Amino acid sequence: MSQLDVDEIESRVRRRLAVTQARDEREAPRSLAPEKAPLSSERRLPSDGGATNVPKAAADVKTIAQACDGIALFQTLHADDRRALYACMYELTYAPGERVVRQGAEGRNFYVVVAGTLEVTVRVEASSSSSKTGELGAGPDDGDANTTRPTTKPRMKRLFPGDTFGEVALLHAVPRSATVTAAGSETCVLWALDRKTFKKILSEAAFERRRANESLLAKVAPLKMLDEYDRKVLADALVPKFYAKGENICVQGVRESPGGGAFHVIARGRVAVRLADGGEVNRLSIGAYFGEVSALEGTPPTATVTAITDVRAATLDRAAFRRALGEDVVAAMTERARLYKFDAVVASVGAPASASGRGGGGRGAANAAAAAAAARPRGLRGYLAGGGSRRDASGFERAAGAPSRRGDRDDAALGGGGMRWLSPSGKATIRRRDLTFHKELGVGMSGCVYFARVIRTGAACCVKVMQKKKLVRLDQVDNIKREKLLMTSFDTPFVMQSLCAFQEQAHLFLVMEYMPGGDLFQLLVNGTEKGLFEPGPSRFYAAEVLLALEYLHDRLYVYRDLKPENVLIAGDGHVKLADLGFCKKLQPGERTYTTCGTSDYMAPEVMLSQGYGKSADYWAFGVFVYEVLSGAAPFTGKTDSARHKRILTADLKFKANFHLHAKDLVCKLCVVDLSRRFGMMARGASEIKEHPFFSCEPGFDWGALERREARPPLKPKMRRAEDMMAREPMSGVARPGEDDKLSREEDELFGGY
Repeated sequence: MSQLDVDEIESRVRRRLAVTQARDEREAPRSLAPEKAPLSSERRLPSDGGATNVPKAAADVKTIAQACDGIALFQTLHADDRRALYACMYELTYAPGERVVRQGAEGRNFYVVVAGTLEVTVRVEASSSSSKTGELGAGPDDGDANTTRPTTKPRMKRLFPGDTFGEVALLHAVPRSATVTAAGSETCVLWALDRKTFKKILSEAAFERRRANESLLAKVAPLKMLDEYDRKVLADALVPKFYAKGENICVQGVRESPGGGAFHVIARGRVAVRLADGGEVNRLSIGAYFGEVSALEGTPPTATVTAITDVRAATLDRAAFRRALGEDVVAAMTERARLYKFDAVVASVGAPASASGRGGGGRGAANAAAAAAAARPRGLRGYLAGGGSRRDASGFERAAGAPSRRGDRDDAALGGGGMRWLSPSGKATIRRRDLTFHKELGVGMSGCVYFARVIRTGAACCVKVMQKKKLVRLDQVDNIKREKLLMTSFDTPFVMQSLCAFQEQAHLFLVMEYMPGGDLFQLLVNGTEKGLFEPGPSRFYAAEVLLALEYLHDRLYVYRDLKPENVLIAGDGHVKLADLGFCKKLQPGERTYTTCGTSDYMAPEVMLSQGYGKSADYWAFGVFVYEVLSGAAPFTGKTDSARHKRILTADLKFKANFHLHAKDLVCKLCVVDLSRRFGMMARGASEIKEHPFFSCEPGFDWGALERREARPPLKPKMRRAEDMMAREPMSGVARPGEDDKLSREEDELFGGY
């Protein structure tokens, strides 16, 4: 039995229940249900549907910037984004004694104090074990004054002009951890920014920056041979760099980094190219590039490039350049670069000669290079000079969507004990009346999972029961329908499968195979002495989870909700990825902007609505590896604000005895810069599979794991189906009530389930 502290277990469970989803209006239409009234007591700003006569506070953006200077959330943002956010703040005034935010109510805005004094009060409920609430991000609801029973006197402090509070509300909806009231005899003036505006500005800015990077790369002659997907990968990896007038961007004969040169594309401004004798030989402006030969071959620059105005460049160092494209693509580009007709002057910075001085080679040279590249045999990833795909050929064929063989498999393989769950027409062979429910196994945002028995055959199963009315209210109808579709589409032992699904008047039922080992989080807490796994079991479970993610990514899906609770243990000790409600298909290079998942596992780009793909899954995989080895998530903090700060800055801390190879792997997965994050570049998951954390283990065999032939290192205590069935059947499960009635329009939303 685990010796974990009870408060620690409660804290972890509480965080895990804080699953969030903020739907982006561009991605899916809203349901027909009316929007539920917000639980927030805060004023709405004009940009969030409030009164339109509230004045803008951005007359002095510099003052706002100074107030926000020490906040990690803003420090991690692009300078242009910060200025845009500050310019969208509004001025709010509060009379003495008027409440700004209430403890326990849903947070909506971020505030900067301009004038007056505010009093912060934190009351601790007698029924609450959480006395460690901190900033104004999350905490228990203290209710009204006449019903609150604090165990101690309220903790109080003051806020003065220049102070800020409430930044956690910009990331997602959480209860306020304190009450803030205007104090003194003067009117208080605040500047406020709402979450809707924050997310919109960041997502639109990220989209525009990526589009601008793609446009810049399209003008670079050596990259003409790349297909659209390759350019998108490079566009994601580009890092903005700023150079002041007169500053040297690169110096002749001096390596820009230990690994070699860097590739630069000018996005704004002009630069001068000079040789060692100091003479200027060329000038480059927007769209021009330099340094690609240094990035390809690792040679130092043969000329000095100096900014003659303030310059913004999109830059990629040599290591990131090679990881983004892969060795075979780099080899093809290097060969092509050698075919260019170089001018002795322009060749010094690696740009082909042209009449304009901008990047670009002669037509004859480009054609010769293309012909030479096309004459070579295709590599594994099918890279062609004139087109083709950079993706792994076998993975891409699988991603094209070969039909699932699940329908040809014996249902006994899915835990049905020989029972046929589907009729020849594909309809479920059971209904609610055919089932008895014996134990509640888990509770999620969308419904409850029960252990159930089919009365006429005695077959065991798990049934996820979801209330239609609740799904409509939470705007989860599309997610649930997608989950049902996906759980019948995949043909792999690493992802949970559905046996059948059906609906009745007020409820949906998703029938799944029974997993007697429970989930990995329960095994961590209850099946280990210290609430963590040794390196051997951690390696095994991480490897099987990685195979599940690789399977989904090959089919162009991102999972988006990895955590030990969603990793279920089968009777043979192997694991399966469950709960596909947030799983989403993205075309190659496409991004999604929805904020969803569990906060402990959210990548910075998810939290900030900057657009993401499988990058979010690889970050979460790093968090997963850390947690199974240490027993806690890596970015824990006393407050939500502290936790978010650590996530946004990838602030990783390890105990002295943390496995060294695992430490290196986590550091390469939980990194903010996508060009450095493992799994994101040309080699994909292979980069992770070949890491020493896996490869250093004698006898570790990925092939045996894929075939499910490897022996699981642990055998958790199994909850035998026979013992579960011996329990008295539960009454009242999925019985419709008066409040469950749906309108005709609402019921039509579930058509085809």
